[in-house]
Amino acid sequence: MEGKEVVVVVGGGVVGMSTAVGILAGMEKGERRTTDVIVVSASHPTAATSRLAGALWEYPPYNAYPQELAESWALRTGEMLRRATQTHSRIVQHRRFVVVYRKAMRTSLDNMARYNKGWVHVGGAEAATRAAKGRGLEPDRIPGDAPVRGYFEYDAVTVDMPNYMRFLTDELYRRGGRLVLGEVRSLTEACQLAGVAGARLRAVINCTGRNGDALHPRGPDPAAQRLTLASVLLVHCPQLKYAFADDDHIATGGPIYAIPRGVRGEVVVGGTATPLSALPPPGQNLAHVSPHVHDEILERAQRYIPALKGARILGRYTGVRPGRTEMVVDTSTVTLEDGKPVPALHMYGHGGSGVATSLGCVAFGLDRIGLPFGNIFDGPPARL
Repeated sequence: MEGKEVVVVVGGGVVGMSTAVGILAGMEKGERRTTDVIVVSASHPTAATSRLAGALWEYPPYNAYPQELAESWALRTGEMLRRATQTHSRIVQHRRFVVVYRKAMRTSLDNMARYNKGWVHVGGAEAATRAAKGRGLEPDRIPGDAPVRGYFEYDAVTVDMPNYMRFLTDELYRRGGRLVLGEVRSLTEACQLAGVAGARLRAVINCTGRNGDALHPRGPDPAAQRLTLASVLLVHCPQLKYAFADDDHIATGGPIYAIPRGVRGEVVVGGTATPLSALPPPGQNLAHVSPHVHDEILERAQRYIPALKGARILGRYTGVRPGRTEMVVDTSTVTLEDGKPVPALHMYGHGGSGVATSLGCVAFGLDRIGLPFGNIFDGPPARL
Protein backbone atom coordinates (compact mmCIF):
# COMPACT_ATOMS: atom_id res chain seq x y z
CA MET A 1 0.00 0.00 0.00
CA GLU A 2 3.00 2.31 0.43
CA GLY A 3 2.97 5.11 -2.11
CA LYS A 4 -0.70 4.63 -2.97
CA GLU A 5 -3.62 6.91 -2.31
CA VAL A 6 -6.31 5.40 -0.09
CA VAL A 7 -10.00 6.09 0.47
CA VAL A 8 -11.47 4.55 3.63
CA VAL A 9 -15.25 4.01 3.73
CA VAL A 10 -16.65 3.27 7.18
CA GLY A 11 -19.89 1.27 7.10
CA GLY A 12 -20.85 -1.81 5.11
CA GLY A 13 -24.56 -1.11 4.55
CA VAL A 14 -26.11 -0.14 1.25
CA VAL A 15 -24.85 3.47 1.37
CA GLY A 16 -21.30 2.52 2.36
CA MET A 17 -21.00 -0.26 -0.21
CA SER A 18 -22.56 1.91 -2.94
CA THR A 19 -19.99 4.57 -2.07
CA ALA A 20 -17.01 2.23 -2.30
CA VAL A 21 -18.13 0.51 -5.52
CA GLY A 22 -19.20 3.84 -7.04
CA ILE A 23 -15.75 5.35 -6.44
CA LEU A 24 -14.04 2.36 -8.03
CA ALA A 25 -16.46 2.41 -10.98
CA GLY A 26 -15.74 6.11 -11.52
CA MET A 27 -11.98 5.75 -11.58
CA GLU A 28 -9.98 5.32 -14.74
CA LYS A 29 -8.15 2.00 -14.88
CA GLY A 30 -4.79 3.67 -14.31
CA GLU A 31 -6.14 5.51 -11.28
CA ARG A 32 -7.43 2.23 -9.81
CA ARG A 33 -3.90 0.87 -9.85
CA THR A 34 -2.68 3.77 -7.72
CA THR A 35 -5.69 4.10 -5.37
CA ASP A 36 -7.01 1.65 -2.80
CA VAL A 37 -10.61 1.75 -1.58
CA ILE A 38 -11.10 0.02 1.77
CA VAL A 39 -14.42 -0.61 3.50
CA VAL A 40 -14.29 -0.91 7.30
CA SER A 41 -17.47 -2.51 8.64
CA ALA A 42 -18.62 -3.92 11.97
CA SER A 43 -20.32 -6.81 10.14
CA HIS A 44 -20.12 -8.39 6.72
CA PRO A 45 -22.23 -6.47 4.17
CA THR A 46 -24.37 -9.54 3.53
CA ALA A 47 -25.31 -9.51 7.23
CA ALA A 48 -25.94 -5.74 7.47
CA THR A 49 -29.33 -4.33 8.43
CA SER A 50 -29.77 -3.18 4.82
CA ARG A 51 -30.42 -6.75 3.70
CA LEU A 52 -33.78 -6.68 5.53
CA ALA A 53 -35.16 -3.66 3.67
CA GLY A 54 -38.26 -4.02 1.54
CA ALA A 55 -36.26 -1.91 -0.91
CA LEU A 56 -39.06 -0.51 -3.02
CA TRP A 57 -38.07 2.56 -4.97
CA GLU A 58 -40.89 5.03 -4.37
CA TYR A 59 -41.44 8.70 -4.99
CA PRO A 60 -41.32 10.81 -2.97
CA PRO A 61 -38.85 8.95 -0.73
CA TYR A 62 -40.29 7.90 2.61
CA ASN A 63 -39.41 10.01 5.64
CA ALA A 64 -36.37 11.61 3.97
CA TYR A 65 -35.38 15.25 4.44
CA PRO A 66 -34.50 17.88 3.28
CA GLN A 67 -37.31 17.06 0.87
CA GLU A 68 -36.07 18.85 -2.24
CA LEU A 69 -32.63 17.25 -2.09
CA ALA A 70 -34.00 13.84 -1.12
CA GLU A 71 -36.39 13.90 -4.08
CA SER A 72 -33.60 14.81 -6.51
CA TRP A 73 -31.45 11.98 -5.13
CA ALA A 74 -34.37 9.57 -5.42
CA LEU A 75 -35.00 10.51 -9.07
CA ARG A 76 -31.34 9.92 -9.97
CA THR A 77 -31.32 6.64 -8.05
CA GLY A 78 -34.55 5.56 -9.74
CA GLU A 79 -33.13 6.18 -13.22
CA MET A 80 -30.06 4.06 -12.45
CA LEU A 81 -32.14 1.25 -10.95
CA ARG A 82 -34.55 1.30 -13.86
CA ARG A 83 -31.70 0.86 -16.33
CA ALA A 84 -30.34 -1.96 -14.16
CA THR A 85 -33.57 -3.95 -14.64
CA GLN A 86 -32.33 -4.60 -18.17
CA THR A 87 -28.87 -5.84 -17.19
CA HIS A 88 -29.18 -7.12 -13.61
CA SER A 89 -32.71 -8.52 -13.49
CA ARG A 90 -31.92 -11.00 -10.72
CA ILE A 91 -31.28 -8.04 -8.43
CA VAL A 92 -33.56 -5.26 -9.69
CA GLN A 93 -37.07 -5.80 -11.06
CA HIS A 94 -39.92 -3.63 -12.32
CA ARG A 95 -42.93 -3.87 -10.03
CA ARG A 96 -46.36 -2.29 -10.22
CA PHE A 97 -46.96 -0.32 -7.03
CA VAL A 98 -50.50 0.36 -5.82
CA VAL A 99 -51.03 2.84 -2.97
CA VAL A 100 -54.41 3.35 -1.32
CA TYR A 101 -54.67 6.60 0.61
CA ARG A 102 -57.11 7.84 3.26
CA LYS A 103 -55.82 11.39 3.64
CA ALA A 104 -54.19 13.98 1.38
CA MET A 105 -51.97 12.40 -1.23
CA ARG A 106 -48.35 12.90 -0.19
CA THR A 107 -46.75 12.72 -3.60
CA SER A 108 -46.10 14.94 -6.59
CA LEU A 109 -47.89 13.46 -9.57
CA ASP A 110 -46.02 15.74 -11.96
CA ASN A 111 -42.63 14.37 -10.91
CA MET A 112 -43.95 10.83 -10.74
CA ALA A 113 -45.37 11.14 -14.25
CA ARG A 114 -42.06 12.50 -15.48
CA TYR A 115 -40.22 9.53 -14.02
CA ASN A 116 -42.79 7.08 -15.40
CA LYS A 117 -42.89 8.66 -18.88
CA GLY A 118 -46.42 9.89 -18.20
CA TRP A 119 -47.76 6.57 -16.88
CA VAL A 120 -49.56 7.08 -13.59
CA HIS A 121 -53.08 5.95 -12.73
CA VAL A 122 -54.97 8.03 -10.21
CA GLY A 123 -58.53 7.66 -8.97
CA GLY A 124 -60.95 8.62 -6.23
CA ALA A 125 -62.70 6.45 -3.67
CA GLU A 126 -64.80 4.34 -6.06
CA ALA A 127 -61.92 3.85 -8.47
CA ALA A 128 -59.65 2.97 -5.55
CA THR A 129 -62.01 0.26 -4.37
CA ARG A 130 -62.36 -1.20 -7.88
CA ALA A 131 -58.63 -1.07 -8.55
CA ALA A 132 -57.72 -2.51 -5.17
CA LYS A 133 -60.19 -5.39 -5.39
CA GLY A 134 -59.12 -6.09 -8.96
CA ARG A 135 -55.64 -6.69 -7.60
CA GLY A 136 -56.66 -8.82 -4.65
CA LEU A 137 -56.89 -6.08 -2.01
CA GLU A 138 -59.70 -5.49 0.43
CA PRO A 139 -58.96 -2.05 1.93
CA ASP A 140 -62.49 -1.59 3.32
CA ARG A 141 -61.90 -4.45 5.76
CA ILE A 142 -59.37 -2.41 7.71
CA PRO A 143 -60.93 -0.90 10.85
CA GLY A 144 -60.64 2.82 11.42
CA ASP A 145 -62.48 6.08 11.07
CA ALA A 146 -60.79 7.24 7.87
CA PRO A 147 -62.47 5.97 4.69
CA VAL A 148 -60.56 5.27 1.50
CA ARG A 149 -60.24 8.51 -0.49
CA GLY A 150 -58.39 7.30 -3.55
CA TYR A 151 -55.41 5.50 -4.96
CA PHE A 152 -52.50 5.90 -7.31
CA GLU A 153 -50.57 3.26 -9.17
CA TYR A 154 -47.28 3.46 -11.04
CA ASP A 155 -44.31 1.52 -12.31
CA ALA A 156 -41.81 1.24 -9.45
CA VAL A 157 -38.66 -0.80 -8.97
CA THR A 158 -37.84 -3.32 -6.25
CA VAL A 159 -34.40 -4.46 -5.20
CA ASP A 160 -33.68 -7.96 -3.89
CA MET A 161 -31.56 -6.82 -0.96
CA PRO A 162 -29.79 -10.08 -0.03
CA ASN A 163 -28.71 -10.44 -3.67
CA TYR A 164 -27.90 -6.73 -3.92
CA MET A 165 -25.61 -6.81 -0.90
CA ARG A 166 -23.87 -9.91 -2.29
CA PHE A 167 -23.53 -8.13 -5.63
CA LEU A 168 -22.01 -5.01 -4.07
CA THR A 169 -19.56 -7.15 -2.09
CA ASP A 170 -18.54 -9.08 -5.21
CA GLU A 171 -18.15 -5.81 -7.15
CA LEU A 172 -15.95 -4.35 -4.43
CA TYR A 173 -13.55 -7.28 -4.78
CA ARG A 174 -13.80 -7.49 -8.58
CA ARG A 175 -12.87 -3.83 -8.95
CA GLY A 176 -9.91 -4.12 -6.57
CA GLY A 177 -11.35 -2.86 -3.29
CA ARG A 178 -10.90 -4.45 0.12
CA LEU A 179 -13.09 -5.20 3.14
CA VAL A 180 -11.88 -5.09 6.75
CA LEU A 181 -14.20 -6.24 9.55
CA GLY A 182 -14.16 -4.64 12.98
CA GLU A 183 -15.94 -2.16 15.24
CA VAL A 184 -14.49 1.33 15.60
CA ARG A 185 -15.22 4.31 17.85
CA SER A 186 -13.74 7.04 15.65
CA LEU A 187 -12.71 7.71 12.07
CA THR A 188 -9.08 7.76 13.20
CA GLU A 189 -9.53 4.27 14.63
CA ALA A 190 -11.11 3.15 11.34
CA CYS A 191 -8.03 4.33 9.45
CA GLN A 192 -5.81 2.43 11.87
CA LEU A 193 -7.85 -0.74 11.39
CA ALA A 194 -7.66 -0.29 7.61
CA GLY A 195 -3.85 -0.29 7.91
CA VAL A 196 -3.22 2.91 5.96
CA ALA A 197 0.17 3.65 7.50
CA GLY A 198 2.57 4.78 4.79
CA ALA A 199 -0.19 5.59 2.35
CA ARG A 200 -1.54 8.97 1.24
CA LEU A 201 -5.05 9.07 2.70
CA ARG A 202 -7.26 10.87 0.19
CA ALA A 203 -10.48 10.80 2.24
CA VAL A 204 -12.37 8.95 4.94
CA ILE A 205 -16.14 8.57 4.53
CA ASN A 206 -18.61 7.95 7.37
CA CYS A 207 -21.58 5.83 6.19
CA THR A 208 -22.41 4.15 9.49
CA GLY A 209 -26.15 4.78 9.53
CA ARG A 210 -27.59 4.99 13.02
CA ASN A 211 -24.08 5.22 14.50
CA GLY A 212 -23.08 8.11 12.23
CA ASP A 213 -23.26 10.77 14.94
CA ALA A 214 -20.78 8.86 17.10
CA LEU A 215 -18.13 9.24 14.37
CA HIS A 216 -18.98 12.85 13.50
CA PRO A 217 -16.68 15.46 15.11
CA ARG A 218 -19.66 17.42 16.48
CA GLY A 219 -20.81 14.32 18.42
CA PRO A 220 -24.36 13.05 19.06
CA ASP A 221 -27.28 15.28 18.12
CA PRO A 222 -30.34 13.69 19.78
CA ALA A 223 -32.64 16.57 18.80
CA ALA A 224 -32.10 15.77 15.12
CA GLN A 225 -32.78 12.05 15.41
CA ARG A 226 -36.10 10.58 14.29
CA LEU A 227 -35.62 6.96 15.30
CA THR A 228 -38.37 4.41 14.75
CA LEU A 229 -38.62 0.75 15.65
CA ALA A 230 -39.39 -1.18 12.48
CA SER A 231 -40.64 -4.76 12.40
CA VAL A 232 -41.24 -6.82 9.26
CA LEU A 233 -41.82 -10.41 8.23
CA LEU A 234 -40.44 -12.28 5.26
CA VAL A 235 -42.96 -14.74 3.81
CA HIS A 236 -43.18 -17.02 0.80
CA CYS A 237 -46.10 -15.95 -1.42
CA PRO A 238 -45.22 -16.36 -5.12
CA GLN A 239 -48.78 -15.55 -6.28
CA LEU A 240 -48.44 -11.93 -5.13
CA LYS A 241 -47.12 -9.93 -8.10
CA TYR A 242 -47.91 -6.33 -7.14
CA ALA A 243 -46.47 -4.20 -4.36
CA PHE A 244 -49.12 -2.64 -2.09
CA ALA A 245 -49.25 0.01 0.61
CA ASP A 246 -51.88 1.84 2.62
CA ASP A 247 -50.82 5.44 3.13
CA ASP A 248 -52.42 6.09 6.52
CA HIS A 249 -50.69 4.53 9.54
CA ILE A 250 -53.16 5.97 12.05
CA ALA A 251 -56.36 4.77 10.39
CA THR A 252 -55.08 1.25 9.86
CA GLY A 253 -53.35 0.69 13.22
CA GLY A 254 -49.88 0.75 11.70
CA PRO A 255 -48.16 0.66 8.31
CA ILE A 256 -49.55 -1.92 5.90
CA TYR A 257 -47.40 -2.94 2.98
CA ALA A 258 -46.39 -6.02 1.05
CA ILE A 259 -43.41 -5.87 -1.30
CA PRO A 260 -42.49 -8.88 -3.45
CA ARG A 261 -38.77 -9.10 -4.03
CA GLY A 262 -36.55 -11.14 -6.27
CA VAL A 263 -37.61 -14.16 -8.27
CA ARG A 264 -38.01 -16.64 -5.40
CA GLY A 265 -41.56 -15.69 -4.34
CA GLU A 266 -40.42 -13.84 -1.21
CA VAL A 267 -42.52 -10.95 0.12
CA VAL A 268 -41.57 -8.38 2.77
CA VAL A 269 -44.66 -7.66 4.90
CA GLY A 270 -44.84 -4.71 7.28
CA GLY A 271 -44.91 -3.21 9.56
CA THR A 272 -44.38 -0.90 12.52
CA ALA A 273 -43.09 2.65 12.87
CA THR A 274 -42.88 3.06 16.65
CA PRO A 275 -40.95 6.20 17.71
CA LEU A 276 -37.85 5.64 19.84
CA SER A 277 -36.38 8.25 22.14
CA ALA A 278 -32.87 6.81 21.94
CA LEU A 279 -30.85 4.08 20.31
CA PRO A 280 -31.05 0.72 22.13
CA PRO A 281 -27.82 -0.71 23.55
CA PRO A 282 -25.68 -2.64 21.04
CA GLY A 283 -26.70 -6.28 20.74
CA GLN A 284 -30.07 -5.82 22.43
CA ASN A 285 -32.79 -8.14 21.12
CA LEU A 286 -35.33 -5.59 19.92
CA ALA A 287 -38.09 -8.17 19.50
CA HIS A 288 -38.68 -8.05 23.27
CA VAL A 289 -40.52 -4.73 22.82
CA SER A 290 -43.63 -6.69 21.84
CA PRO A 291 -43.39 -10.46 21.52
CA HIS A 292 -46.59 -10.54 19.46
CA VAL A 293 -45.74 -7.68 17.11
CA HIS A 294 -45.05 -9.87 14.09
CA ASP A 295 -48.26 -11.85 14.54
CA GLU A 296 -50.21 -8.57 14.67
CA ILE A 297 -48.52 -7.30 11.50
CA LEU A 298 -49.34 -10.44 9.56
CA GLU A 299 -52.94 -10.56 10.79
CA ARG A 300 -53.48 -6.92 9.77
CA ALA A 301 -51.93 -7.48 6.36
CA GLN A 302 -53.92 -10.68 5.73
CA ARG A 303 -57.19 -8.81 6.29
CA TYR A 304 -56.11 -6.38 3.62
CA ILE A 305 -54.35 -8.80 1.25
CA PRO A 306 -56.08 -12.20 1.25
CA ALA A 307 -53.30 -13.70 -0.89
CA LEU A 308 -51.10 -13.63 2.21
CA LYS A 309 -53.33 -16.10 4.06
CA GLY A 310 -51.47 -19.36 4.35
CA ALA A 311 -48.16 -17.77 3.31
CA ARG A 312 -45.18 -19.56 4.86
CA ILE A 313 -43.21 -17.38 7.27
CA LEU A 314 -39.50 -17.33 6.42
CA GLY A 315 -38.34 -14.87 9.06
CA ARG A 316 -39.31 -12.22 11.64
CA TYR A 317 -37.13 -9.15 12.00
CA THR A 318 -36.99 -5.99 14.10
CA GLY A 319 -34.55 -3.13 13.73
CA VAL A 320 -34.15 0.64 13.92
CA ARG A 321 -34.78 3.08 11.08
CA PRO A 322 -32.22 5.84 11.65
CA GLY A 323 -34.21 8.80 10.37
CA ARG A 324 -33.37 12.44 11.07
CA THR A 325 -34.91 15.86 10.69
CA GLU A 326 -32.44 16.16 7.81
CA MET A 327 -30.13 13.58 6.28
CA VAL A 328 -26.48 14.31 6.98
CA VAL A 329 -24.32 15.00 3.93
CA ASP A 330 -21.50 17.25 5.08
CA THR A 331 -17.73 17.45 5.35
CA SER A 332 -15.14 17.87 8.07
CA THR A 333 -11.55 16.83 8.67
CA VAL A 334 -10.07 13.99 10.66
CA THR A 335 -6.61 14.20 12.22
CA LEU A 336 -4.46 11.08 12.03
CA GLU A 337 -1.85 9.96 14.54
CA ASP A 338 0.86 11.81 12.63
CA GLY A 339 -1.12 15.05 12.96
CA LYS A 340 -2.07 15.30 9.30
CA PRO A 341 -5.62 16.54 8.56
CA VAL A 342 -7.59 14.45 6.06
CA PRO A 343 -10.90 15.34 4.36
CA ALA A 344 -13.90 13.51 5.81
CA LEU A 345 -17.36 13.07 4.28
CA HIS A 346 -20.41 12.10 6.37
CA MET A 347 -23.49 10.52 4.74
CA TYR A 348 -26.15 8.99 7.00
CA GLY A 349 -29.64 9.39 8.40
CA HIS A 350 -31.55 8.11 5.36
CA GLY A 351 -34.33 6.64 7.51
CA GLY A 352 -36.63 4.37 5.51
CA SER A 353 -35.26 5.56 2.15
CA GLY A 354 -31.68 4.30 2.17
CA VAL A 355 -32.09 2.32 -1.03
CA ALA A 356 -34.40 4.82 -2.73
CA THR A 357 -31.97 7.74 -2.31
CA SER A 358 -28.62 5.91 -2.04
CA LEU A 359 -27.05 6.31 -5.48
CA GLY A 360 -28.10 9.92 -5.96
CA CYS A 361 -27.00 10.86 -2.46
CA VAL A 362 -23.61 9.16 -2.85
CA ALA A 363 -22.97 10.92 -6.18
CA PHE A 364 -23.84 14.26 -4.57
CA GLY A 365 -21.62 13.65 -1.54
CA LEU A 366 -18.59 12.41 -3.46
CA ASP A 367 -18.73 15.42 -5.73
CA ARG A 368 -18.31 17.64 -2.66
CA ILE A 369 -14.89 16.14 -1.93
CA GLY A 370 -13.75 15.73 -5.53
CA LEU A 371 -14.13 11.96 -5.81
CA PRO A 372 -15.64 10.27 -8.87
CA PHE A 373 -18.85 8.27 -8.92
CA GLY A 374 -19.44 5.76 -11.69
CA ASN A 375 -22.21 3.39 -12.67
CA ILE A 376 -22.05 0.46 -10.26
CA PHE A 377 -23.97 -1.65 -12.79
CA ASP A 378 -21.53 -1.17 -15.69
CA GLY A 379 -19.90 -4.56 -15.17
CA PRO A 380 -21.04 -8.03 -16.24
CA PRO A 381 -24.44 -9.28 -15.01
CA ALA A 382 -24.34 -10.67 -11.50
CA ARG A 383 -24.12 -14.45 -11.16
CA LEU A 384 -26.05 -15.08 -7.97
